[in-house]
Amino acid sequence: MNMNDLRKAVDTFVESSGDGAIVTTDLFDSFSGMTIAGFNSNPTSSALFNGIYNQLLESLGNSGFPDQLKYYYLYLENDQIVIVGQVKEVYRYAMIVNLKKIPLGMLLGILLPKYLKNIEDALS
Repeated sequence: MNMNDLRKAVDTFVESSGDGAIVTTDLFDSFSGMTIAGFNSNPTSSALFNGIYNQLLESLGNSGFPDQLKYYYLYLENDQIVIVGQVKEVYRYAMIVNLKKIPLGMLLGILLPKYLKNIEDALS
């Protein structure tokens, strides 16, 4: 794991998303919930979103669905969303995004895949 590359991946993502688009983002260990890189990090919300992710995986498996989940998102008030997903096998990311500052399609189709690729490269 290259911590400098992780920090650079986070910084590049925040900057390329535009001023104020990314409210917070964290990359954390999926077992401990410990943040390893982030912007406006919030360890308490990372632990919360990690718990929700685990409950979703368990519920999917118990309901006969594949117990795999690439990401989930929650639409909050004031045009903000939370996106939580898996990176590699042991890491997850969580972010709060202001949709008044960036179109959802640009985020999901262009910026997020590039961000995740940069994170995966830094974790290798």
